[in-house]
Amino acid sequence: MMGWRCRQERWWWVVVTIMVVGWLWSMWFGYSTSTTHFAPLPASWTNTLLAQNPTQKFGSNSIPKARHNPSRKLTPTTTGENPPNMTHISQSNSKIHLDIGWKNVLMKRQKRVAQVCRQHYNTLKRFNIFQRLTYDTQHHLAYCRNAKTGTTTWLGHLLKWAGVDVSNMTTNQIHEASTRTFPPLSAKDASKEMQLSPLTFTVVRHPFTRLVSAYRDKIPENYKKDIQLNMIEKYRIQKENTLPSKSESISELINNSTSDNQTLPPTTYPENALDPNVPTFREFVLFVIDQISRCMLDTSYMCLGNIDIHWRPIYDRCAFCDIHYKVIAKMETFDKDERYLSQLVGLPLLPMGPTKLHSSRGSSTNFFTKKYFSTLNKSERKKVYKAFYYDFLLFDYSPNDIDL
Repeated sequence: MMGWRCRQERWWWVVVTIMVVGWLWSMWFGYSTSTTHFAPLPASWTNTLLAQNPTQKFGSNSIPKARHNPSRKLTPTTTGENPPNMTHISQSNSKIHLDIGWKNVLMKRQKRVAQVCRQHYNTLKRFNIFQRLTYDTQHHLAYCRNAKTGTTTWLGHLLKWAGVDVSNMTTNQIHEASTRTFPPLSAKDASKEMQLSPLTFTVVRHPFTRLVSAYRDKIPENYKKDIQLNMIEKYRIQKENTLPSKSESISELINNSTSDNQTLPPTTYPENALDPNVPTFREFVLFVIDQISRCMLDTSYMCLGNIDIHWRPIYDRCAFCDIHYKVIAKMETFDKDERYLSQLVGLPLLPMGPTKLHSSRGSSTNFFTKKYFSTLNKSERKKVYKAFYYDFLLFDYSPNDIDL
């Protein structure tokens, strides 16, 4: 009996010894493989990476954090001065400190959208929406376009990141090239791409300034002349000018108006109009808000889709309650959002040449918005607010953002 116990104890110690040796071997193997597969970063790489993110530390065996790309395979480091897919960032971009601060701004926008969606999902929900996005499947980007929100600039960035030279392209050529380079995906392929969790982003804009931009860019250019003739025919009265003498406070407009249900009267043709064959801004606005107001009674979610994309409410096109956008940029903070998204993607902002057409922001935009909205009376301005109510609500805009 004693011999049997001794043999049992010896076998127990053998088992324990084997387990300890195996554990030590696995620790050594894991350490050796984790420290020999990556060569030290060249000094110029480290400087470039620190310029992008001053808070990141890079040691001899550190790997910079990059956005997850399911199609990208890890490869051993090379011995050149420039890492793969990395371009030296310009001096102006190297001084950006948005990593934490601007991320918080964008998270606040996301939380705002999520809160509104919880409260109004039955109104804001949409169907078959993945096909509306523009997909860069190489870099796993998904961009929802909204007219009059810097679309040409962003399509230009996507094209340049895809290796297309846009420096000498016109606006129309950029849009045509983007369709060829990023062809629309089928519903099935779009759903598959969304399952890969691409970087989804879009751009929004204050509804008042967007409406003015749509009018200034499209109406004088004979855009959809049949619609313009409809605007004139329906909303113009040939008699003396009865435009309001002074723009009223927008806060009074929202709080004090009692004419919510009245029928929109035809507008009077301004005596100082440049071309009687072109709708005035007032006629254009009455047409737009009349279109949107009728669609508010349509429960099929199809009516708004028939409205021209240049003045269709943003919330309808990009389905913010059905797609989680990782970046919601704004025209009012276009440059900061642009640089931040470039850093997030890990690709540089390259010169756009003559195609960057969105410089009319800030004081000049507010000036034109105030000028055009002065032709609307209190009831009409309130109806604009109500027509674009969910754009105001989702993106935290206020009628008082612009001093009308």
